[in-house]
Amino acid sequence: MRRFALVLAAACTTGAPHRFASPMLGGADVPTERLPAEAPLPAPAAHVATIGPTPCDACDPASYPWHALPDRRHADAEPALHHVEDLRLLVGRRDKRDGFAAAMAWSQALGGPHADSIGELRGDRKTPAPGNLLVFARTESDDADDLVAIAVATDARGVTEFVYLAGGIVRRGFLDVARPSMRRDADGAVVNTYLRAGKRWPPKGTHYLAGELLARVI
Repeated sequence: MRRFALVLAAACTTGAPHRFASPMLGGADVPTERLPAEAPLPAPAAHVATIGPTPCDACDPASYPWHALPDRRHADAEPALHHVEDLRLLVGRRDKRDGFAAAMAWSQALGGPHADSIGELRGDRKTPAPGNLLVFARTESDDADDLVAIAVATDARGVTEFVYLAGGIVRRGFLDVARPSMRRDADGAVVNTYLRAGKRWPPKGTHYLAGELLARVI
């Protein structure tokens, strides 16, 4: 307090103005007042363009031309499928259809086989090729053949990428028929995706990986 009084006395006795670092009123928002010794700020040059407010009619949502707004009715429409690689465009999208119905629709769009039930899809357990249908068993229950996916590509490791619908979301998975129980390889890359889902506690010995749950390839 004594130090503050000395500073105040020195400021009052000297002719030069003194600016305190903060307002003297505690907690008050005091506007900064320009001192007489301070020069006024230079006016902006005439050639410098300033951003002014937009006209009121443009800011009023009620007066905005609604025909100029983007059409949102088809913003979430499913993109057209011309090649099997186009299935990657669906990953992450929400879909209310049944997983089997969605896979059949994708297969038909790509010129592949169609069936009215999973049981009609006949095949064997082999290394899948792009466009093949993949039938998985016991992914959501103890019933066989409850998930259908479509193979998209196979990399140099022999790992197949596939797309499927589960839980209302289009997902991307991987599998390797030759290494069905391997989750990742030595480099940390995914070999088989976890496919089994559900809230019920599974029995002992239940398999979870795509390579283990693959029933047949069509």
